[in-house]
Amino acid sequence: MPPERESRTRPEPPPRTGPKRPPPGAGRAPGEPPESGVEQAARLARRLRGSTWLIVAVLVIAGIAITAREGIQARKGPLVRPAHALGPNQGELLGKPSAPVLVEEYGDFQCPACANFQTAVGPTVRQLADQGRIRFVFHEQPILGRESVLAANAATCAGDQGKFWPYHDLLYAEQAPENSGALTADRLIQLGTRAGIGGTAFARCVRGGTYEPWLRQVTNQGSVRGVNATPSFYVDGRRVDSIATPQALREAVANGG
Repeated sequence: MPPERESRTRPEPPPRTGPKRPPPGAGRAPGEPPESGVEQAARLARRLRGSTWLIVAVLVIAGIAITAREGIQARKGPLVRPAHALGPNQGELLGKPSAPVLVEEYGDFQCPACANFQTAVGPTVRQLADQGRIRFVFHEQPILGRESVLAANAATCAGDQGKFWPYHDLLYAEQAPENSGALTADRLIQLGTRAGIGGTAFARCVRGGTYEPWLRQVTNQGSVRGVNATPSFYVDGRRVDSIATPQALREAVANGG
């Protein structure tokens, strides 16, 4: 005969008396944003070490949630708009406003593919802008974590000093692994010095996170437009799947205007 099943009325096990796990975000410094989906996923992944597919699934879900549910990891506070002039759709403008073709990039300063675009296609972007054939607009879309927000805020601060593009180039030229701790306030201020920024206003802007609430707004606007990855490109308002080479950029420009 098969063994009888255990009774449904068996005594409950005694309550656990071990230390309780802290809630997500416990131990964070005052004023810091709550633990993000990506950070929660990384914490769970450490507990699931060895379960590769579970780890991948958790990270993918968290990556989607960061913009759909939580928004970017920006501090809350009063919304301050950049003090310098912006281009179309509140982006940073390179080239003449009268140029016939508008090319837009949505990028993250921690995004490796964005850095590859800057290396491979950036010189052609500048050449076409200098020739008056395009006006190029860069939209900060800091979706990859807290350090993306810090870098985007610093770049906007650099724009107030007339140095957005040199600072943009330095951030990509010296890109570190994502959320590795490299983009501290001190490091971002040092990059400003190398970009030719003097005085104390830039440092105050970087340390104070002046433009973080504004970055939250423009990132949400990008999401509404359909941006769900970086880099994303638009030519004269039309989405372009990929611009990975100078030739691809030239063809996209030739089809625009």
